[in-house]
Amino acid sequence: MAQPGRYTIFRTDSGVDFLAALAQNAAIFANLALPGGIGIAPFWVQSLEIISVENLAWELWFFNRTTTAVPADPDDDGFRGRWSFQAADGVRIGGAGTYHYAIDGLAIPVECSDYRLHPGSYAELHMALVNRSAAGKSADGAGAIMIQLALGGGLGGI
Repeated sequence: MAQPGRYTIFRTDSGVDFLAALAQNAAIFANLALPGGIGIAPFWVQSLEIISVENLAWELWFFNRTTTAVPADPDDDGFRGRWSFQAADGVRIGGAGTYHYAIDGLAIPVECSDYRLHPGSYAELHMALVNRSAAGKSADGAGAIMIQLALGGGLGGI
């Protein structure tokens, strides 16, 4: 279990995660195994960074259980928080390379409440990447994206 005052870096794989094309206001849902040290206890998303081949308006949503769409019933919705970037937030050095989006000082409370349903009872990070741009996200390498999060522990029972 992560301890108060400590954090773990969680990074997606741009060659594996979020590879699908994505139209405006559509989402790609992902349920990704958490690194050791996080465990099943609630934790904070303290910062997030997106490194993207395309300059789009990104939104990242967090859930407490596996989902492939936002439920219609509020009682079944495991939503925990989100953060939005405008396309203008994406910056590069010298007008070349990938676009970088970053925010620090977040306090999004997250937990994996369905870990017993995962093989081996491991915890997962449940999130959705939403494209808020009028332009679509390209598939595969042309639309490659990597998300890096600083996850902190010590929430106890939120």
